[in-house]
Formats: sequence, structure tokens, C-alpha cells
Amino acid sequence: MPTSAITRLSLVALFVLLMMTTRISMALFWTLTLALALGYAALMAHRLLYQEHRRWTQTARALGLKHTPRSLPLGLKAQGPITGTRNGLHIHIDTHKALSPKRPLTITLVDVHFAQNLGLGLRITANTTPQTAPNTPRILLGDHDFDDAFIVTGNDPNTIARTLTPQVRRALLDRVPLHNQLSIDDKGVHQIISGAAIEPYLLTGIIERHTQLASLIQQASAPLTAKPATQPHHQAHISARNT
Repeated sequence: MPTSAITRLSLVALFVLLMMTTRISMALFWTLTLALALGYAALMAHRLLYQEHRRWTQTARALGLKHTPRSLPLGLKAQGPITGTRNGLHIHIDTHKALSPKRPLTITLVDVHFAQNLGLGLRITANTTPQTAPNTPRILLGDHDFDDAFIVTGNDPNTIARTLTPQVRRALLDRVPLHNQLSIDDKGVHQIISGAAIEPYLLTGIIERHTQLASLIQQASAPLTAKPATQPHHQAHISARNT
């Protein structure tokens, strides 16, 4: 075979070998790049979960409560419910993810439960909140600011009026920005916070305010639920208006 032909064949073989090596190198490069990207993403996710778990744990400890993280694969821990007892009241805080047409929502549920059920049929919601039982007559207390801001229902108007003392009503009116998210019933004080994920440190103030409010209601209702009142000092009345 002529030398020129051998040279040409050698060049072709070298070109093919170079192309094969390049393809293998590029495939290896992209494989390694993808593996590194996935590893970095996993590391950052682990770091964020750890930081969130630590913040919620620190907040729970500051409140004298317990944070129970949720277990994830690979030994990871995610933010979980905060529970416990504070001033004789049972606290439960938890978050849930919800789908929204515009963006994902985080719903935080805050519950401060009384030591025992009041048994008054009590329900207080914002005046802008649709009533769950629209045919139930409202109880008006003669406090115009309070009556305009809240819808109150219950079994006995006079007992409800004694429970919602001026101090209780003032504490509720001080929570004007929370009206659409706040409700009270025989079980306790409840708040729904929706939107972006709430920062754990904000829960400290929320729990302190709701604990104070729940304590006021529980103290005011204690002598009334123990025995029936004989001489009502404040005469509430039922309104036939439904809102």
C-alpha cells in the first residue's frame, strides 16, 4: 500500500478516535456537572431545612413549648407542630401548604385551648366573616364599637354578656388587624394566618396576646359555668338581624 494511502488511513483513524474521545468526554462532563448541581441543591435544601427546624425549636423553647419536627427521607428534619401548655392553656401551632392559582400558600393554624370546654355555645367572629349558622340570632352587648366589629352568638345572652367583660372586649378590639383571621368558641382562641410562611419569632407575640385573651375569657366564664347566675348585672339582648 502506498505510503500516502497509509497516511490518509491513519489520519482518518486518528480523527475517528478523537471524535469518540470528545463525545465520551463531553458526556462525562455533563454527567459530572449534573451530579454536582444535584448535590449542591440537596446540600442547600438540607441547610434550609436545618435552619428552619432550629428557628422553630428555639421559638418553642422561648415559649416553654415543644417543637416536634417532621421526619423526611435521608434523616432530614422539617418544621413540625409546636405544642404544650402555657398558663394552664393548651397551645397547638402547625403549618400546611396549600395550592393557589397565583402562588403556593402557607397556612399557619394557631390554637389556644381553654383548660376545659366553656359549654356556652359561644362563637365570636369578625363582622365581615360569613356566619357558619346564619339563622342563629346575634347577641348584642350594647357596646357599639364591639357590636360593629364582631358577631357574637351563644346559648344564653346574659351569660355571654358576663363572659365578655369590658376588659375582654377591649382586648378583642385591640386585635383589629386580626379580625378576619380570629375566632373564639367554647374550645378556645383560634387564628388562621395565610400567605407567606410566617417567621417563627412572630409567633411569640401572637401566642402571648392570645394566651392573655384566653385567660381573660376563662376567668370571666369560670364562676358562670360553675353555677347559674341569679342577678344579671348586664342585660344583653338578641338581635333578629342576621349579617
